[in-house]
Amino acid sequence: MCDLCSLTQTFEPTRHATSDATAEAWRLNGWVLEGLTWPGDTDEEEEETPPELPTATLDEMASYLTTGFWAEADEDSRSFAEVIGNSSDHVITVDLTALTTAGQRLARWALDSWETMADVQFTEVQSGGDIQFDDNQDGAFVTYEEDGFGRLQANLNVSVSWLQTYGTSMDSYVFNTYVHEIGHTLGLGHLGNYNGASGSMSFANDSYQASVMSYIPQDQNDTVEASYAEAAGPMIVDILAIQQLYGASTVTAGATTWGVDGLYSRQFTTLLSQDDETGPIGFAIYDADTDLDGDGLVDVDLIDLSPSITDDRLDLTAERFSDIGGLTGNLAMARGTVIENARMGQGNDTVLGNAADNVIWGRAGRDRLEGGAGEDRLIGGAGRDRLYGGSMDDRLLGKNGRDYLDGGEGNDILRGGNGADRFFYGFGHDRDKIKDFTLGEDQLLFSGLDFGRENADALVARYGSVNGKGVVLDFGSDATGLASADDVLILHGIYDLAALADDIVFV
Repeated sequence: MCDLCSLTQTFEPTRHATSDATAEAWRLNGWVLEGLTWPGDTDEEEEETPPELPTATLDEMASYLTTGFWAEADEDSRSFAEVIGNSSDHVITVDLTALTTAGQRLARWALDSWETMADVQFTEVQSGGDIQFDDNQDGAFVTYEEDGFGRLQANLNVSVSWLQTYGTSMDSYVFNTYVHEIGHTLGLGHLGNYNGASGSMSFANDSYQASVMSYIPQDQNDTVEASYAEAAGPMIVDILAIQQLYGASTVTAGATTWGVDGLYSRQFTTLLSQDDETGPIGFAIYDADTDLDGDGLVDVDLIDLSPSITDDRLDLTAERFSDIGGLTGNLAMARGTVIENARMGQGNDTVLGNAADNVIWGRAGRDRLEGGAGEDRLIGGAGRDRLYGGSMDDRLLGKNGRDYLDGGEGNDILRGGNGADRFFYGFGHDRDKIKDFTLGEDQLLFSGLDFGRENADALVARYGSVNGKGVVLDFGSDATGLASADDVLILHGIYDLAALADDIVFV
């Protein structure tokens, strides 16, 4: 039999505990965490320089969870993967009957979070489950044993007193504990060579940000750029590891909305309700690019942050972290994740698109939207927004406010909307169209052209012409060789070259 996390751990922090208090509590309870300096350790003469720890890749950390930890603990790795591998539905049975109503709710939330990431299906039974849940012993831990037929069984205990002490909400330490302990039952070890209240770190970048199986708070590791937050589900390394054991989940196959009214609704509701009554949380998203109906078109997914009132930074690129709900580095996109669309909230937000064809709504606030490599649609909102297309054919709409629009490479269509807008164009931007330029109000910004501010008249005289659609500025004939034959800017509905020159600014 093997025990994991098998101490009472009554020193664990509540959701509102400060990181300094957490670190001091750990120090007083005998932690040896190499590479970190804990508050209260003032006897510098007696301190030894800790060994330099390696900075691990995501794959190295995932491999440590599935095999490395067990090897260092001189234990065989274990999981239900071999048992359920022969079944079509990958069922793992669980017995929650010994838990209180609140405990059952937390356990189901945690089980759901693992089902969202891995190809497993948890089915509740009244007795004899593959995983037996209980709350009648102190602390939180998992033990393993085999039944008479050699089938793995796991026993998971989270003390009922913890629910009374630390709460039963999504942001509680108890929910984090259920996710962590279920990770053990599925075959994951810790992210370092530690267990209970002893051991040491194995990787310099070990933290809750990477794994719910970690013991290291984000803000107690100087190598990690992240705010303290409870892991409210499997994190970016956990998802890699659990999918190596069981395969990827199909829960997110098809068009998926992530948000308060969609998948992970409890996590998003908590995340976007950051206030004095809500503790900080972090989590990771896994959503593969799929064509569920077989029509040759990918199923379009959306992350909806519209309830947010904070200044958020969302990066849609896989294996990147975002800053949501006033925190730093608390939302991750797992490997293989492709989310096409994003809807932001009321803050001054930044969104970085991915290689898919993104549709990004900035909505309220002064937002910065960057489309990335796909054929993107960027829509500002009520504030003074900055919109940047990418390398392909994009559509940009500023809407209200004094917006800045830069189509980038590709044949782009730009609309400023209401307000005095600024449209940027440079060599290499290909064939762009401005659909709603207003003379005397909007500005046309040029870069890379060998003209001074006083020579806007010369620019329109050299490159400009007028046809039935409006002004055409054809830079393909540029003698400097900086422009390509595709560098053409069309201003629809504008027919006065001389008046346009007054709105040109060289930057």
